[in-house]
Amino acid sequence: MTVIKFFFEFFYNYCILKFTCGWIAIKNLINFENYNGRSLESIAYFVLHCFLFSCISVLTKYAMQSGLSIVQILLFQTGTACVALFLFNRKNLMPFPKKKSILAHVTRAFFWLVATALFFMSLDKISLPSATALSFSTPLFTIILAIVILKEVMRKYYYMALSLGFFGMLIIVQPASDSFQTQSFMVIGACILWSITDIIIKRMGIISDMIKITWYFSLFSFLMLLPFVVSTWVTPTFTQLCVMLLIGVFFIFNMLTLTYAYSIGTLTVIQPFAFMSLVFTSVMAYIAFGEIIKFPTIVGSIIIITSTSFIAYQERKRHKEWLAYRIGEEIL
Repeated sequence: MTVIKFFFEFFYNYCILKFTCGWIAIKNLINFENYNGRSLESIAYFVLHCFLFSCISVLTKYAMQSGLSIVQILLFQTGTACVALFLFNRKNLMPFPKKKSILAHVTRAFFWLVATALFFMSLDKISLPSATALSFSTPLFTIILAIVILKEVMRKYYYMALSLGFFGMLIIVQPASDSFQTQSFMVIGACILWSITDIIIKRMGIISDMIKITWYFSLFSFLMLLPFVVSTWVTPTFTQLCVMLLIGVFFIFNMLTLTYAYSIGTLTVIQPFAFMSLVFTSVMAYIAFGEIIKFPTIVGSIIIITSTSFIAYQERKRHKEWLAYRIGEEIL
């Protein structure tokens, strides 16, 4: 029960007692007058998503260190999400999706499961802050795949931004140093697979009714894991069971907060706050596992987030210019 007690104490001390001081500090750093109410709301949901993602990462690493397999952890995670979403929203979960949509859901679930398994299996050798920093590169791979698969236009600023982002990855991985870990490639592989799930979502064109989409995603993930859990099953202790159920609850809110943040805000506003994942993870990993974030990890993650934020800014600027051009044409 120690780890559960830690999370409740952390949430109380860090998020409630220090909320007032933290809000004043953030308000001094960021000029919130530049943001409207919807933008601030999207930022709040995105920061909450970052906190929940960090909780899931730390709890999953703890569960794996306690002797549970990643397959069993993911089974409980997706199973908890399935049951909870069905109980709270069962009237709106039907009808079942069509065959073409089912294939997309299954494909997305498969790539997500493999990516998530790779990410957490790498934590045996890599620290959580380093793995989290590398995960920021997912949007870079999404852009490349969008150009290759969706035939999107390769714009001039992509070259500079992508080069800058991959340079940030090299700083984090440090392939020429003695501290280089080959497991870093597992995290990079996970990022590539996560980017494939982003492309699948984009091709499906699913924006509304995200609770239903999250339920289908959790259901198909759970069903795919069932055949593999037999060979890796370990009867969990009460503490392990509570941890896995807690991961499942955090997983639900993590998916919903991220989806809602993107639905009411823009990437230009949200993307710079991705760094909060590294802040939360670094604090939790230090308290739970004694892991200390390295300076190259901080520098590399800042470079990656800067590159992805720059792309988001340029895309928003281009979209505004296109709208202005279309409006001008209609007036003329």
